[in-house]
Amino acid sequence: MDRADAERRDAQWITERLANPDSRILPFWRLNPLATTGENPRLAWQDNKILHSAAAKAEPVLLGLNNDIAHFALDVTSSSKSDANSEEISEENPIELLGLPDNTLFQDARGIATEVSGEESGTLAHARAVVGWHQRNGFCSNCGATTYSTKGGKERICNSCEAHHFPRTDPVAIMAVTEMSDVRWVSREEVLVALDIATKPNYSLTDETEEAGVRVPGPIAIAHHIIKAWANDE
Repeated sequence: MDRADAERRDAQWITERLANPDSRILPFWRLNPLATTGENPRLAWQDNKILHSAAAKAEPVLLGLNNDIAHFALDVTSSSKSDANSEEISEENPIELLGLPDNTLFQDARGIATEVSGEESGTLAHARAVVGWHQRNGFCSNCGATTYSTKGGKERICNSCEAHHFPRTDPVAIMAVTEMSDVRWVSREEVLVALDIATKPNYSLTDETEEAGVRVPGPIAIAHHIIKAWANDE
């Protein structure tokens, strides 16, 4: 999915995409995504009609573009208009309150991630992390005032001191042994130290191995298969 970094800077573009019935919106309730039930479950993307059922404080977050169709995440926790206007209605059944299809259910994110496709699992991880970040950053860590979302949810700005807040990204290093000749096995502690150093900026492979106390005899070759910044999660 294209993260639409250029487009998300245009507030009018986001407004037009939210008004477009072709745009897809993935609701979250208590950080649990809406997914279909039964065999072969999948994420239950909704059209923009759900925006009319959710309360005004529910802010859509732009995830990106897929085949030029905008995809958003929407936190509907404590945000349905029906729930807000009635003290007798329990939030335990947000499906009914939000007028969602009967064959859908807000499901545990970690559980459903193992059942949907790999592509949807990646989208789910991104969406849940961003929604969770917005839940935790409604107030400025600099002065304590309220913050507001901008750039399609990529950033929050303080209403008082105007400090800019961004989701934290943690680099992740995943390695596998591909050549078994002359392997030097290391302890779990050495590996953890090396990985911790490897994720620090301006460190070379030599810095990593030397500080971790791991001696690598002779030249070695490193191949970068993929580099991905993971948004902060629990």
